[in-house]
Amino acid sequence: MGERTGWASGRFLTISVAIDQIPVQGSVFDQIDGVSDIGARAYPRAAMRIRTRPSTRMPVIGEIPWGGEAELIGRTVQAGTDRWYQIRYNGIVGWIDARWVTARGEMYQVPIR
Repeated sequence: MGERTGWASGRFLTISVAIDQIPVQGSVFDQIDGVSDIGARAYPRAAMRIRTRPSTRMPVIGEIPWGGEAELIGRTVQAGTDRWYQIRYNGIVGWIDARWVTARGEMYQVPIR
């Protein structure tokens, strides 16, 4: 399609070069990990894995216990419902599944990523 640049799911592509020849690009997530506390909190209703990005395919970088408290600094929304929460817990910034979390505070101030 000419000289357009964009993103596509790898599930639908056939790549004709070695994967290590493709340049690595940054992500919008690289720019948002250091945001300040906005006063909202996340309280998991189960022990949860903290992931590097909002996907179960991403590496686990920590864990937050049931009943733990984390700063809530971002979120993703799917079909009008919070899907992932970006949190800061014991110095770790990462993502947890919003379906198993009670969120409190000024949710309208929590940015949608």
